[in-house]
Amino acid sequence: CGRAETLRSMGRSVDALLAYDAVIAERAENVIAKNGRACVLVQLGRFEEAHLALDIRQPTTFHDWVTLHIKGMTFLKQGRIAEAVDLFRFGLRDCPWHGERGYFASALAVAEMRLGKLDSARQSLAAVDAAGDSPPITLVRLHAAGVLGERDEAEQIHGRLPQQLPRDQDELRNELERRYLS
Repeated sequence: CGRAETLRSMGRSVDALLAYDAVIAERAENVIAKNGRACVLVQLGRFEEAHLALDIRQPTTFHDWVTLHIKGMTFLKQGRIAEAVDLFRFGLRDCPWHGERGYFASALAVAEMRLGKLDSARQSLAAVDAAGDSPPITLVRLHAAGVLGERDEAEQIHGRLPQQLPRDQDELRNELERRYLS
């Protein structure tokens, strides 16, 4: 799985897919490999295959909730915003792993911003404590504050980001900084 994830992060989607397939062939129950494979399918634009791989009715385990979040992100990537909003609201409301609710809240906020519902996005982010935010969630908070024209808050949020970020997150931070703080 580590090799597949590395290939995926390098943009080598086809190689990553083959690596995930190899893991799944050995260990069909490996949920991490299945979820990673679904993410690669999304990168390749193979949404229907990804949705089949992410088929989950009622989440019970931690990994089920991760799968549900990935499915919502797939809807978001496809522009199926209403379906994404429904999944993210469900996750924010019902996910039993408190630490994971931030991911649902930030994804819901992104979907709501795409719909132009800025106040709803702010409320979704307010549903979880900012103190434990991961950098991706902090970036969503920064974006929301910037869109709402709250420069002081955006600067404060920007200051909470670590100096070193993965390339895609660093590019997003730089863009948000240019757009809302510079």
